[in-house]
Amino acid sequence: MSKEIYFEEVKRKKSLYLADHCISDPKFLSEKELKKFKKKVINNYHWHNDRKMKVDHKYLRRFLKKKSKDIFNDLNRYHNLNKTDKFWNTIIYPWLTIITYILFDRWEIINSLKTKKKFVFNTFQFDEKLLIPETMREIKYVDDKFNLMLYTKIVDFIGLKCRKNKFILKKKSKENYPKFTFLKLKILKFISYFFNNKIVFNNCGLTFYNRIKLDLFFKQFPFPWINPPYKKNEIDIEKRKKFFKKKGKKKNFEFFFDEYIYLLVPKSYLEDFNEINYAIENSYWPKACKNIFTCYEYKQNDIFKIWVSKMRCNGSKYYIIQHGGNYGSPEYSIEEDMQKIVSDRFLTWGWGSTKDKKVKKFNAFPLNFARVKKWSKKNDKILVCIHYHSKFSHRVTSLPKNNFDRLNKLYQIKKFTENLSNKNIVIRYPKQTSKQWNINIKENYFSDYIKFDHGDKNYRDIISNYRLTVHDNDSTTFLISMLFNLPTILILDKKIEKFRPEAKLFYNQLKKKNIIFYDPISAAKFINKIGSSVEKWWFSYNLQKTRNIFCSKFVKKSFFPIKDLKKLI
Repeated sequence: MSKEIYFEEVKRKKSLYLADHCISDPKFLSEKELKKFKKKVINNYHWHNDRKMKVDHKYLRRFLKKKSKDIFNDLNRYHNLNKTDKFWNTIIYPWLTIITYILFDRWEIINSLKTKKKFVFNTFQFDEKLLIPETMREIKYVDDKFNLMLYTKIVDFIGLKCRKNKFILKKKSKENYPKFTFLKLKILKFISYFFNNKIVFNNCGLTFYNRIKLDLFFKQFPFPWINPPYKKNEIDIEKRKKFFKKKGKKKNFEFFFDEYIYLLVPKSYLEDFNEINYAIENSYWPKACKNIFTCYEYKQNDIFKIWVSKMRCNGSKYYIIQHGGNYGSPEYSIEEDMQKIVSDRFLTWGWGSTKDKKVKKFNAFPLNFARVKKWSKKNDKILVCIHYHSKFSHRVTSLPKNNFDRLNKLYQIKKFTENLSNKNIVIRYPKQTSKQWNINIKENYFSDYIKFDHGDKNYRDIISNYRLTVHDNDSTTFLISMLFNLPTILILDKKIEKFRPEAKLFYNQLKKKNIIFYDPISAAKFINKIGSSVEKWWFSYNLQKTRNIFCSKFVKKSFFPIKDLKKLI
């Protein structure tokens, strides 16, 4: 009798699962429970093999280069246009990168399973239109239903044995555009007749006050950025098939991609594309500008990306500013690759690249507007910053890759806190983003004496209240601690969090100064050893020298960030 494989959790105790995102978190977190958790999955995760990940990364970069050309041509034919690759690249490439990595990962999870023809896969019947997203923002790889539909399509394409189950998915109700927003758009349209901003700043990671300050420095009106509403058309499946569906004879990933990509192109690039263009033309947004700056909107904001493409056709320069940590240092970063490809200039927080002329050394722009209270040695609390990682694998990365990696990260922090002598510990995580990631961090995993900070206040406002801050990820919070010279420790997993050759020297120096640890118990023992002498350790001459060198490379200080920006223009 063939064994059944599930894509979602079922009540049967000895069920086999294709991937660990199908399984609920264990009630308790221990080494024994993690081993049990891992055994429920039928196969080892394919990108835990370093050699395979390296080969796949090279293959997917070539694949993206080839497929982007094909899709740009298809889009021109679909819309009866003759736009350049540069035009479509700004709009399409972030979506194409994300969806390609997701599809390939799901493909490999199934295809790398040995003797897969001996199993029965529990798949689903569904209306194909449910797969089609309104915009790129709706491509939610952390959504269970989205993944069930993808797995079903792969199983059907390969031709594996399957049992079709009923699929229930509620249709989303249409969002009503707030009446007050319509009023604001009319007022801004009126004001735009008197002001013509030549430099555009959209979501550069600044507070409302600093955003106004930035525009006023360049003698511009500080327009807020509000996306104009647009008419949403019905999905035209047949037209999608005509221009994007290509059938092949082979049962490999490329032919699967070609056959089903028509179901994954957002409506904003097809049915609603002309409506968005019309909305932009009738909005208060500039009709021409010299320079465009953003930290965040390069990826999911389709309306903004379409507007940027139009501006770039008229000679505008597109600058993307690094928006956080884990850039310039990890062995793999598709997010970094994406930003370099779609921009005219990628402004880093201090690091450079001899291989890519688009990369420009800059400073930690959004952080250099911030102010942090001075650290006091009187504080005796320890803050531990936990970062969200997806339970759904979806990319080649030097961060936790799948659900097991995420849980193992939590287990490392649990071991760390249990080995600390100081029990005055606060664990911080942004609880409000749990819905976005489709996961909850179980506070009962940790000891009763630990308190929790759910991220209601900005990290920069509370960081000085602690004797020491510990981070579980080479992230923005770690770089903030380094920039503002606040005692900090970083706990990493050597098997996962690997650095590119040009960054290793800097991170190895941090390890020598006991800032970085690859073992949570060693980190706890070191903190126990220095006790209340954190000041003596952190402000020692040699450590400060190392910190200054590191910061100049990865989180550069600037006392005049706006003037530095002006020099670029």
